[in-house]
Amino acid sequence: ENIRVGSGAVLLNHYSPYATAERFLQLEALTPGRIDLGMGRANSGPPVDLALARTRDAPLRDDYASQVTEIIGYLHHALPEGHDFAALDPTRGIGSAPQAWVLGSSGNSAELAGQLGIGYAFAGFINPNKVKVGLRHYRESFTPTRFGAGTPQVMLSVNMVAAPTEAEALELTWPHRVMRSRTFHGQIPTVADAAA
Repeated sequence: ENIRVGSGAVLLNHYSPYATAERFLQLEALTPGRIDLGMGRANSGPPVDLALARTRDAPLRDDYASQVTEIIGYLHHALPEGHDFAALDPTRGIGSAPQAWVLGSSGNSAELAGQLGIGYAFAGFINPNKVKVGLRHYRESFTPTRFGAGTPQVMLSVNMVAAPTEAEALELTWPHRVMRSRTFHGQIPTVADAAA
C-alpha cells in the first residue's frame, strides 16, 4: 500500500509525449498516489536511436524541455489554450496524477525541474563532481506549482559496490571502470579480464 512504483527514466526521445502521459495515467488509475514518472533524455547509440525514433524522415531532434512541458500539460489537463492538442483529456475519470520527475545531470535539467515545480533526480553516477552544484541549482530555480509537491523533491542516484572488505569492493569496480573506458567498443568484461 505504501510502495511507490515508477520508471527509472522514460527516454523521451523515443516516445510521444501523449503516449507517455497516457500510459502513466493508466498506472495512476490502478494505484492512485503511488506512481512516479521519471523523464530523461539519453540515447542508446545511433542505430538504436534511429530504430526507436518517432519519425525516421527527419534528423533526430532534441526537444526535451518541450516534451516534458507537454507531458505535464497532459497529466494535469493544463495544456495552454491554442495548443494543437489542448482538447485531449487523458485524465478523464482519474482523480490524481503521477508524481513527475526530471532526471538529469546538468544545470539545464535542474532548472527545468525547478521552474516546473516538479521533482529532480540527479544522475550522480554520470556526473559525480556536479552533485552539489546541480542540486543547489534545482533548489534555487524551484517555483511551487500545482504540478508538484509544493516543495523541492530530490533523488540522487549513484553507483555503489558492497563487499566484505574495501579491497574486494574495489576489485568489483574494475569491470565497470574498464567498460567506461571502452564505451561503445564491446562487452562488459569479467572481473578476471578487467584485472588482467
